[in-house]
Amino acid sequence: MGKPVLAIKSGATAQSQAAAASHTGAVAGDYAAYLAMCERYGIVNCRTLDDLVETALAFDGGRLPKGPRIGFVTTSGATVDLLHDYAQSEGAVMPDFGEGTKARLLPMMQAGITPKNPLDVGIPSTMQIAADICANAAADGEIDMVAWAAPMPRKTEVWGDVTPLRELLSKTEKPIVAFGRVISQVSEALVAAQQAAGIPFLQGIVPTVRALNALWFHAARRGRLPATPAPPRASELSPATLEPALARYGIVLPKSERIETAAAAVSAAVRIGFPVALKIQSHDIAHKTEAGGVALDLRDADAVESAAHALVARARAANPRARIQGFLVQEMVAGIEAILGARTDPLYGPLLLVGAGGILVEIVRDTALRLLPVTLDEVEKMIGELKLAGPLAGFRGQPAADRAALAQGALALARFFLDHHTRLIDIEINPLMVRANGCGAIAVDVRVVWADPVGAQSA
Repeated sequence: MGKPVLAIKSGATAQSQAAAASHTGAVAGDYAAYLAMCERYGIVNCRTLDDLVETALAFDGGRLPKGPRIGFVTTSGATVDLLHDYAQSEGAVMPDFGEGTKARLLPMMQAGITPKNPLDVGIPSTMQIAADICANAAADGEIDMVAWAAPMPRKTEVWGDVTPLRELLSKTEKPIVAFGRVISQVSEALVAAQQAAGIPFLQGIVPTVRALNALWFHAARRGRLPATPAPPRASELSPATLEPALARYGIVLPKSERIETAAAAVSAAVRIGFPVALKIQSHDIAHKTEAGGVALDLRDADAVESAAHALVARARAANPRARIQGFLVQEMVAGIEAILGARTDPLYGPLLLVGAGGILVEIVRDTALRLLPVTLDEVEKMIGELKLAGPLAGFRGQPAADRAALAQGALALARFFLDHHTRLIDIEINPLMVRANGCGAIAVDVRVVWADPVGAQSA
């Protein structure tokens, strides 16, 4: 039917995340999975009760935008300053007005004020002038909706004739809302004044920005049929077949060998080529770095042998009962660290996580989450939401990284998980080393939580 659905949910700081078995579980907890569900089905999530009320009022105007671009008309420089701050923090799109619009606005403004979005027009002398200013803003081809800073009158007679506001609505099909800077109690008289004007009057700058974003969020998804996962199929995936299976899906792994002794580690390093990384192998150690079970950039045989003995000592200190199966010797891979993960939420279904990786993933929490299945376009949008997108594009003189390889890797992991999720509870690649543009991405560390006791005996 295309009707908007607004929701609010508690539990953004669910304690269950503290007991998660992996980085993916920790950052893709219940509330994050709920947000991914909202994204998939076009449900507008409201962070506060005030947002819920104001967003509902914005939808009550009965108009949807054709894009995300907001034009603001205000009467205060301070409001303009706040709008710049809030628009950036809320991800609102606020382009400048076109030159033709600026030329038409200039005669309606107080002397000395330069037209730009957000617009500070001073105090309009009449309701007609205020409506004309909003009409000119709405006529701009770079604007999809207009918000007019105009608090509700203290007395209904202050406004007098609201015909200009009603005529404003007849001049455009774009959403028009008015808003006050602060939230206050609304009397029956003020409700009647709002109804007479025919324009939704929202309260609070941040709730207004969020409500306008919500109009576009819904409009962009209206009528879209959400994709759902295919029925699960049988899988014979096992620890022994994991790496070849990942490779068939296009997930590139570094040159590596699993061995049992320090001496064998040295021989493996010689075959792979220095420098190498050395990692402890134990079913009882979930996060090798935390247990001191990783040594990097080992450049000769003596360094590998010394590191092997040190890793065992640190691993036993971290977990005296840990059973050590041996070591993983890997080629050293440089690049930008990303994380890819997939898991099944008991309420919302299979999920894909993409984000900034490495040992600080749970502190930085720069991640995007979507319900599966996903398309390449959706994965690209996920990457675009991340702060990681900056370093990927090249930062402070560093070359751009292979963003396309990151996107393809995420899509490959999504497909892999859907095809084998009857065997998997959780799979995580951290880090995925995204190399220089055109050089691909390497899954340096792959961690799996298997769905049965046999599968649990994995590396």
